[in-house]
Amino acid sequence: MKKLLTVILFLVAAGAGWSQERIEHFYSTVTIDQQGSAWAQETMTAIAGPDGQGIRYRNLPVGGQVEVKDISLQMDGKPYPFAVVKGPGFLRVEFGDGQPVAPGKHIYQLQYRIPGAVTSEPDRDLLDWNVTGHWLAPLKKVEYELCLPQKTLWKHEQFISYVGRPNNWDKPVFIEEDPSAKPAPKEASCFGLETETPLTLGRGLRVVSWWKPGMVNAAPKVQWARFKYRYAQGWVLAEVGLILFLLGVFYYISWRRVGRKPLAEPAQWRPTPPEGFSAGKVGYVSSQGNCSMAVYASSLAVKGALEIAQDKTGHISYSVLHLKNKDAAFLSADERAVLMHLFPQGVSEFVVGLDNPYRWRGAQAAACKSLKEQGANQLFNRHFHYNAATLCALALLAGVGAQCGEWLAAVLTAVFGGICWIIGGYWWAVPCRYTTAKRVLVGALVLAVAVFLGYMMCQAHGVYGWLPGMLVAGFAGGVFSYWIASYTTQGRQIMEQIESFKGYLLHIRSDRQPLWEQAHQAAQHFCDYLPYACALGVAEKWLETFLLRIDKSVLQGVMRERGLSVEPEQLLGVLKRLNRLPKPVSAEQ
Repeated sequence: MKKLLTVILFLVAAGAGWSQERIEHFYSTVTIDQQGSAWAQETMTAIAGPDGQGIRYRNLPVGGQVEVKDISLQMDGKPYPFAVVKGPGFLRVEFGDGQPVAPGKHIYQLQYRIPGAVTSEPDRDLLDWNVTGHWLAPLKKVEYELCLPQKTLWKHEQFISYVGRPNNWDKPVFIEEDPSAKPAPKEASCFGLETETPLTLGRGLRVVSWWKPGMVNAAPKVQWARFKYRYAQGWVLAEVGLILFLLGVFYYISWRRVGRKPLAEPAQWRPTPPEGFSAGKVGYVSSQGNCSMAVYASSLAVKGALEIAQDKTGHISYSVLHLKNKDAAFLSADERAVLMHLFPQGVSEFVVGLDNPYRWRGAQAAACKSLKEQGANQLFNRHFHYNAATLCALALLAGVGAQCGEWLAAVLTAVFGGICWIIGGYWWAVPCRYTTAKRVLVGALVLAVAVFLGYMMCQAHGVYGWLPGMLVAGFAGGVFSYWIASYTTQGRQIMEQIESFKGYLLHIRSDRQPLWEQAHQAAQHFCDYLPYACALGVAEKWLETFLLRIDKSVLQGVMRERGLSVEPEQLLGVLKRLNRLPKPVSAEQ
């Protein structure tokens, strides 16, 4: 019983002694500079107990891994020794050198700087500050003041105050604004809080405050995140709309100045093609760079250089090109290039769909090269300025995407826009090269990819108009750049002659009575101009007109003499297959 009473008396005495060691007033001022560092100045008015122990240490409001600089300590206006101790999860300033202090009132002044104390977020700058630390002596009154580099309009909801122990903070109800620190309702650079009730041993004050971004220099990554946050408020749609509007204005002005000007209506039909223009060259200029192999095959056939025949294996028909005369007269340079590549030394036959397709494509490339050497590509514009405008718009849209998203997403979307540009120009805008079903399929595929990428990109802020804008600019730019007709002055003169000749091919009716009087001569006339009709897309009308005006047997006989060993009704189908170059359907073929 005596032992228990002794322990109780000892604990009461110890508690009485500890209660005398307390902090009457804790005043903390934190000043934020332009670099985001926190300059803290803490004034602690403490009462030392009879045992001579005042404030023994101060846990700074940072973890042990953070570097604290410019630490200084004074007691009662004189420098006071201290030591910095790092531990797991804390950084401590130990006061004194172990010598006791005089009982009574003492004033401690602690100063230190914490670099990078401010956390920069996309929509705000934030400071999470443990004002008193923890495991300090009992606190009778705590005041906290925060000062920023610039004035701002403070709001009460910009502060969240907590009282409690670390990892167990409770939101207090007894924190009020300090009117002396904030001259309401004007803007101010400082704002303060103070407690109304004492804080018991082991409890402290923590304040989380934030303010508008821009007062503190943020890291580059944070600046991009702020762009992302700001543009998510609707600026992306405005920027994308402006880029597309300017691109559309450029297209419209180009259209009005050099694009698709209607050719003058021919005063009369021209019964002959432009002088010195082969059928292949006429098709190349009128289509602005498309080299049709059906035109060259038919032209070489009617000039006696090769023969177009048709054979059949089982139920599958295929076309065969037989070499007749490699040195045939009246061949143009591009036609001779096709003949040399199609029938190299020792080769006299080419089976469409069975023989090496690269030889067929090589002949087509040789024809294009020969036409360029003749200057045929100088008769129309290649629309480099249209393409440059489209690519510039894509680059600007990618820049917008980089501001409101990640760089990888922007690069991938720029690549996607470039793909749309290529597809729009080379697939959609050249209907004579691809069927409508294939072009619709490609368009549907592009749309599906756009929907998928749009779903993925919309997980980030501000890209709701970015990806569709890239799709529209890329696809529309490709279509416009390769579809709009723009010829040079000389090219327009040639095109007027070609259009006059095309009108003759379309309107050769019964009023050309001298032509129909001699069926054999009419059939010869049909064969001479058949390649031109194929080049200008009027072969069906040309064939139909002659089948109605002359005897079929005469027409067929002349066709065989000229190298077209097929039925007249099957002629157009054979030429179309030559243009498509179908692949074999089985290994045996």
